[in-house]
Amino acid sequence: MKNSKKLAILLFITALLFSCGSDNSDNENTTTTAANTTTTKQENNSKNAETKSQTENTIQGIRYGNDTVGYVTKPENWLEFTDPNSSPTAVQLSIDSANIVTLDILSKDAKANSEKAAYVLMQKYLNEGIPKENITLDPVDINGYQGTSLTIKYNDGTIMIVNCIDHEGKVYFISMEGLQNRQTLMEMANVIETWKPTK
Repeated sequence: MKNSKKLAILLFITALLFSCGSDNSDNENTTTTAANTTTTKQENNSKNAETKSQTENTIQGIRYGNDTVGYVTKPENWLEFTDPNSSPTAVQLSIDSANIVTLDILSKDAKANSEKAAYVLMQKYLNEGIPKENITLDPVDINGYQGTSLTIKYNDGTIMIVNCIDHEGKVYFISMEGLQNRQTLMEMANVIETWKPTK
C-alpha cells in the first residue's frame, strides 16, 4: 500500500506540473536526448511487435478499463482493485494485494509527452532518496504504442514499472508494481501488453 500512496502523490504532482505547462530549457535538452535514444531503440522494439500481438491473443478474460485510461485484458482469476489513495481517474486490477496493475492518464492536452512525463517521475523518485542505480529510463512499445518506461527497484524487494505512452496528444500511465518474482512480473507484463486506448 506504501507504493500505492506514492503512486497517487506522484500522479497528482505530475498532473499539476503538466497543467502548469512549465518550459524549462534544461528539461527540453534532456527530453531531446531521450527522444534521440528512443528513436534508436524503437527500431529494435518494432521487431517484437508481432510477438506482442500474439500475447494479447493468448490471455483469456474481459476488456477492463475505460475510455479515459484505456483497456487491458483482465484474466478471469484477477481481482478488481481499489486504492483509496490513487488518482480519481485510476483503474486498477491485481493478482493479489501486493501485485497491482494501474491504468491512468497523465496529460490530455498535448502539452506533455512520454519522455517528459517519465523524466519528471524519475526526478521525483531521485528527490525521495531512491538511488540513481535503482532507476532506469528506457523506450517502450506496448502493443504497438510507443513511449518511455521508468523502472524503480526498491530496497524492500519490490519493483515498480511505469510506462508513459503517447497517443493522439495524450500521455497514458500504465504501471505494474509488486514483488520481484519473475513469474508474477511476467504475468503482469503480459496483461500490460494487451493495453489499447480503446476497447
